[in-house]
Amino acid sequence: PVSTTGTLVARDTGTGGFSAGDVVLTKLNVDNIQIDGNTISATNTNGNIIITPNASGALQADAGGDTRGTNAVDWQMVRATGTQVASGACSVIAGGSDNTASEGYSTVGGGFLNCASQWYSTVGGGYGNITSGASSIVGGGSHNCATNIYSSINGGEKNTASGFGSFVGGGRCNTASACLSTVSGGYANCATGPRSTIAGGCNNKAHGS
Repeated sequence: PVSTTGTLVARDTGTGGFSAGDVVLTKLNVDNIQIDGNTISATNTNGNIIITPNASGALQADAGGDTRGTNAVDWQMVRATGTQVASGACSVIAGGSDNTASEGYSTVGGGFLNCASQWYSTVGGGYGNITSGASSIVGGGSHNCATNIYSSINGGEKNTASGFGSFVGGGRCNTASACLSTVSGGYANCATGPRSTIAGGCNNKAHGS
């Protein structure tokens, strides 16, 4: 065992001399792990690769951006600003670019410019989607917003689920703004009454009771 610090001295294979400096290894084997070029692999049969941060440290793909949340996982490597990271505790960004998971246990699966900004909220992917209600979800699509607790949007474009437990299945420019209201699809439909439902079509309104 080495008990003191010092300088690693390498032998020049051309001249036979010794000099202090960088040592270049073409391959390194440590226990059951092999590092060869850009590849890290297990050498034992069916061996696992385990990367373990220290204590509450995050697991991340690069050093760019702001500090990640405790025990966060951030595989995103492209961002426009430092805040576009998994900054919530136990939050996850699986990939994509310019995504943000800023609250505890929030998740962004991928895509571009998505933001999961409330506890347990999820954006699966797509572009410019936002979940700002606790336990809210947007599966994908573009510029969809689930803003209340338990609200959800499957996909589509520019849809809003702003009521408690509200749901928009898809389509474009639809709004479910009341408690437990639903718009399945279509265009520019508005479910504004509690438990009201619109199956589809265009410019329909359901006030409910």
